[in-house]
Amino acid sequence: MNNRIIVDTGPLVALLGERDARHQWVKGQMATIRPPMLTCEAVISETCFLLGRNGKSRVAGVTARQPSPDPENRYPSDVHAVART
Repeated sequence: MNNRIIVDTGPLVALLGERDARHQWVKGQMATIRPPMLTCEAVISETCFLLGRNGKSRVAGVTARQPSPDPENRYPSDVHAVART
């Protein structure tokens, strides 16, 4: 059975925010997790907001490296469209 990991806002903000107090810990934990990691639009939106000015491009970079568990999912390209705006 393939375990799926659901990622919430906190770990994403810590992973992408290099000055976050938990950045190194989350980075180490994420390195042990086998993709794909799952999340939702609300988490992506909140992460972009909390990361500030560069949030969209950072989130787009992470989601582009995650394979989609659903071949019909257009989400990664949607994230890139948002990052370009």
